[in-house]
Amino acid sequence: MKPLILLTLAAVALSGCNAVIPTQSDQPRMLSAQEVEALFKEHTVRSYNLNTKVSTWSYYRADGQLFQERFWEKRQGRWTVEPDGAICLNVNSRSCRYIGKVGERIYKFRPDDDGKLERIIRYKDFMPGNPFEL
Repeated sequence: MKPLILLTLAAVALSGCNAVIPTQSDQPRMLSAQEVEALFKEHTVRSYNLNTKVSTWSYYRADGQLFQERFWEKRQGRWTVEPDGAICLNVNSRSCRYIGKVGERIYKFRPDDDGKLERIIRYKDFMPGNPFEL
């Protein structure tokens, strides 16, 4: 009877290990400049801020103009994609962040205090053109 109990305990202990080991699909794959440009250029995109829980709609025009709407307030700015794949937005100030995929989801990342990339924005919709006339 003792070997069966030990075997059961070992199986339970080992099964818990799988939950803490990140799978390959949990690891972000940073997108190239070409991939980022293809996703955003001439698209209206809904972003969801993971910290504030606020959604924003943005239209990324091919000429670098950016049109946004958040809380029914419209804003304008500029956008570019750097050669290393970072997307830079300049609305009130300029900030550049990396875009990556985790599984099938697309996120914007920024470095935390330790230099590790953390997810800050989840992109939910990529619609061709400017259907909301932002």
